[in-house]
Amino acid sequence: MGRVGKRNDRQQAIFRRRRIVVGVAAVAAVALVVFCVYSLSVGFAAVNREIHHAEIYAVSRKAVPTPSAVRKSKVAKCNSSDVALTLTPAASSFGVGGTLDFTTGVRYDGANKAGCLIDMSATNVVLTIRSGGSVVWKSNLCPVDADYRLIAKGDKVEGSITWPGVRSG
Repeated sequence: MGRVGKRNDRQQAIFRRRRIVVGVAAVAAVALVVFCVYSLSVGFAAVNREIHHAEIYAVSRKAVPTPSAVRKSKVAKCNSSDVALTLTPAASSFGVGGTLDFTTGVRYDGANKAGCLIDMSATNVVLTIRSGGSVVWKSNLCPVDADYRLIAKGDKVEGSITWPGVRSG
């Protein structure tokens, strides 16, 4: 039979140390289990996110509506009887290889109080340089965006065109 009785101080110290070691080991084991469970759940979430990446970040593709040709403004477009045109060269002559600047002017002379819309882009305000019967240069060779302006009685819109002094083909 075993000894029944009180343990001495040395045995109690050994017993306490063993309990401390077992307690620290138990806390470490619990921390390791918690860390593993957390890491696995984060990993599974990341894998799931990668698997369903296309569904999560899918971009909806809809056909872009084409702009309608229907005008929404009640203001009329300008016609030739509504406007007066002017063209003024910056100089009366220039040397070979030089350029010549022109100032264009459009003045509204129409009767409509609301005025009219005019496209002042290089597509519609065209300067043509001729020599005899042949065209030397035209200002509307390069495509540009529309530049609509609303002009009313007495309004004058000015622009500029530069001729580089060479044939355009």
